[in-house]
Amino acid sequence: MIPVFIFKKVYNLLKDLTYLEKPISFSNKSSKELILSHVRFASFECRERSKFHEMMRQNDRNIKDFTLELQKQAATCNSGGLLDTQLVGRLTAGMNILNLGN
Repeated sequence: MIPVFIFKKVYNLLKDLTYLEKPISFSNKSSKELILSHVRFASFECRERSKFHEMMRQNDRNIKDFTLELQKQAATCNSGGLLDTQLVGRLTAGMNILNLGN
């Protein structure tokens, strides 16, 4: 069973290596390194995305610094075309303003 976190490219690579039509010169070591590099990259992206979604502004920090930190963390995530939407959502959720009505 292939773990869920391995992307489609890795699955296709495994399938191609398993069901070869003709032999190729591809060592086990290089295939293992290729697969592990995909898994490490996916793990890194998930961890960075998790850090992004957990960010909250502390009461003693100003909004400008919090926005800058959000943008820096967002740069490490692969958000694609949703970056602006996620930044606005995270900025709104991370504000934790106690006296919003005042």
